[in-house]
Amino acid sequence: MTRQAEDLRTCPACNREIENAEMVWTYDRYGIPWQKVCPRCEERTKREILAFVFDPTFAGESLEAEEY
Repeated sequence: MTRQAEDLRTCPACNREIENAEMVWTYDRYGIPWQKVCPRCEERTKREILAFVFDPTFAGESLEAEEY
């Protein structure tokens, strides 16, 4: 039996091709699905997402309180 192209995905963390059925979801601290990676990269990706700290400058605008 041959593998079909649609059954293979590239892991975004290590660029290795792996079957889609073997990919696992990683979740952020709120339980929201973040990224599908290979099992080998799962722990590293979890550590990266949990280390992320929001910076208001990422929003592209000031998030200061408005005066009414």
